[in-house]
Amino acid sequence: MAARAARFDVIILDLQMPVMGGIEAARLIRTLPADVGGRKILALTADAFPERRIEALEAGMDQVINKPFEQAQLESMLAMV
Repeated sequence: MAARAARFDVIILDLQMPVMGGIEAARLIRTLPADVGGRKILALTADAFPERRIEALEAGMDQVINKPFEQAQLESMLAMV
């Protein structure tokens, strides 16, 4: 898992990834030691249903942004985390 191998300021996960979905990845990252598991996690998703947002936040994501998005939206989200 890349989160263990390098030090990131923010981890950005898509909820729909081929090997491990973003929800599962966030849950796993949150079990890691604080220097890794405590990083801010931003979710990207094309699934705009409120239930999916709640699921992402409950899994440990700090913010969720729906695709497609404008650059200003991403910058705003990054400023918040």
